[in-house]
Amino acid sequence: MTRNEVAAWLQMLLAEGVGNDAARRLLAAFGLPVCEHRCTSAGPEGLARFHADMAALRPSLPFDIDGVVYKVNSLQLQRDLGFKTREPRWAVAHKYPAQEMATKIEGID
Repeated sequence: MTRNEVAAWLQMLLAEGVGNDAARRLLAAFGLPVCEHRCTSAGPEGLARFHADMAALRPSLPFDIDGVVYKVNSLQLQRDLGFKTREPRWAVAHKYPAQEMATKIEGID
């Protein structure tokens, strides 16, 4: 039997007056695992740049990603925006095109 490793990053700390970015920096300062690939941006240009930067990093990452998620940094604004059914109004996914590869079928049993 093989041993599979599981890794996880902490993404959110619910602390009054602390935004997402500050919370992740605080978690990292405590020595807890947080993803190093993140940015805080005010405007669509910064988000587009981050999306392009992650697309360039995508082949070299030790895990698969199918896109990035943009989140409102302020927890108060997140509460104000709320949810629609099961999805938060304060976060949106920006997906990458699917990765395609040719597969050679060597036989059918």
